[in-house]
Amino acid sequence: MESEITFENINLFLKNYPHKKDSCPHNFTKDFEQIGNMSDNSYGFLSYLDFKTEDQNEVFIGSYPYNSAKLWKCKECNYLTFSYTNDSGWGQLVPLKIDFNKEYLTEPANKSVSIKPINILEFVELFGLTELISPENISDYPGTKLISKNKTSIFRYKIQKTKSGDTINFEIVANRDLLRKIAAYEQKQ
Repeated sequence: MESEITFENINLFLKNYPHKKDSCPHNFTKDFEQIGNMSDNSYGFLSYLDFKTEDQNEVFIGSYPYNSAKLWKCKECNYLTFSYTNDSGWGQLVPLKIDFNKEYLTEPANKSVSIKPINILEFVELFGLTELISPENISDYPGTKLISKNKTSIFRYKIQKTKSGDTINFEIVANRDLLRKIAAYEQKQ
């Protein structure tokens, strides 16, 4: 049996995969087996934020829906597809066609962040995310977010009022190391 394919080795796997097919006549999922998982659970709750760059040949594994996708292979013809679970109410498994002409990048990725308001200045100082000081300038437009690949980006800033206290919530697109450090900060606050 093959070793499981992850976000860390997906590009090499796709580049060397000998059966690059565009379609499959067989039944998904009945005739398929799961051979990979793109999730990175090392930095907490993944985000539903979809992002891209201007380069149409890049697909970001850290962007929704790829950040929780599974990799499947047809047992009959070796066709590959990603899938994700559509959480909009039914939990339906949705296939995502693989384009072998594109590069599947692991960096950056995204995360939903939740910070207590009392900690926001310390958080900004620690991580250098000064845009959180003037949140009115943080983009909240719907749809796919256009990012710069080597720059940390923040979206969807909001203050959520709950019975247990207020929280500042936002989505961040950054390298996975920074996301892990932010997750550790969230845990200790």
